Amino acid sequence: MSHYLIASLILVALVAVVWLAQKAGAHGGFHETGTGLVTWVADGDTLIVSGIEPRVYRALRDQAVAAQRHTERDLRVESRFRDRERSMLVRIGNIDAPESVHPDPDRNTAEGRAASKYVRELMTGRQVDFTCWDIGHFGRPICSLHGGDLGPDFELGVHLVRAGHAFYVDRFGPHPYWPERYLEAVRHAAEQGVRP
Repeated sequence: MSHYLIASLILVALVAVVWLAQKAGAHGGFHETGTGLVTWVADGDTLIVSGIEPRVYRALRDQAVAAQRHTERDLRVESRFRDRERSMLVRIGNIDAPESVHPDPDRNTAEGRAASKYVRELMTGRQVDFTCWDIGHFGRPICSLHGGDLGPDFELGVHLVRAGHAFYVDRFGPHPYWPERYLEAVRHAAEQGVRP
């Protein structure tokens, strides 16, 4: 083999290793998918998904327990995960909806109440697919809700950004699975003049 070919192969291997390391970091070190039923909506970006398959539920709960040990903070795992219903309080990843149920009432807004109402009407009682990749600062799994009753092309965060009910947030990195769809949703919202 020529030196050029060997150098090219080494470069390709290094690029692949860096890419895989970045993907693993972007996913918080895990990747869990499953299905469940949306049984409660807290606000525009926080929901409860119930009836999760036992293996997936246990894996996500174990990730939250590990995050609690690692951070040495009380992440309230017992209130985020309910074994009887196999339910979890989910934070939708890479979006931020205006506040509507914040403990400081001055932070709650009409836009936040509208976003919460919209998500409640759209999602309550819906069967969804979910993909989770991290445990957030407050102990909630960071996930995307997609597919299910709303069809294979549906992804809740993208939908909310397009409709002007949430902002796309990428300060901690782009969405790990659908960054292009999120950027298109941001463009669409700007073109339509809709903002939360």
